[in-house]
Amino acid sequence: MKRKISISASFQGVIATGPFENSRPSFSAAEEFEIEADDKSIDAVAASTIEVRHGELQALCYNAFKNMEQMAAAEKIQKEFKHLRILDCPNCGKKHPSITTIRDFDRKAFYCTDEELEIAIALGCIQDIRCREFVKTGQWLKAEQIPLCKPHLLTLKGKTVGHNDFDFPAFLAEFPITDMQNGERMWDCENEITFEPDLIATTKGWNIGTKTKPVILEDLTTVFDYKRNVDKDSAFIQMSVCAKKLGLKRMVAIPVNGETQQGYSKPIISNDVNGYFEIALEKRRQFRKRYGI
Repeated sequence: MKRKISISASFQGVIATGPFENSRPSFSAAEEFEIEADDKSIDAVAASTIEVRHGELQALCYNAFKNMEQMAAAEKIQKEFKHLRILDCPNCGKKHPSITTIRDFDRKAFYCTDEELEIAIALGCIQDIRCREFVKTGQWLKAEQIPLCKPHLLTLKGKTVGHNDFDFPAFLAEFPITDMQNGERMWDCENEITFEPDLIATTKGWNIGTKTKPVILEDLTTVFDYKRNVDKDSAFIQMSVCAKKLGLKRMVAIPVNGETQQGYSKPIISNDVNGYFEIALEKRRQFRKRYGI
């Protein structure tokens, strides 16, 4: 005996972020099918089949809602942060926000004009390229001598900003560093964070005291970051993810500006890797709660 059955399912939810903010999209699906059984069992067969297929339709509606929710979250992020970094991890395949995106997403200072942001990015890239070129070749070149700096120099053309004042060799003469290696992009799949350290190296006989009270630091393999303007908490939150991943105990921010007579400033040092890493994880939780990524 055959029986024709029609079923439907629906799902409605609230999207709290993005261009669809506070909207309540509704999704529905319907299906019509036939079942065949004898008179005694047809009701039982129908009930079982309906339950299974209704669950499938319900899941279809729910997944459609989640897809729209993720699209809304992605559009919101793209609108708020034109220069964010959310990358697909080659190891686990999931999307990993960069630690700088996580760190800065709720900072008022991050909201600046497009021109201010472009200048800041260009200046940061120039100093990073110059320092990496020095670590790679041993030559401390001006930005104009390095092809990779050209697009960033074009961004700064006509603007009165300095970018060749920092003296890396002079810094190293005062604060020696050995075994220098340029950092590469890394992935923390457990916490879904990506990061790229500027420099991994070993501090060597650093004296950060005075002539009368010398304070010689223990030589440690360290993560370094080049910073035009050093915000200590911001810098160490960023570096802590790398330090934790590699099991390092020291983080150092190198001010890459030449505002002093000698062409460099003192490094900013922290050994509180665990403390800053906890702040980074809390920032990660807040980012996921807000954007769903």
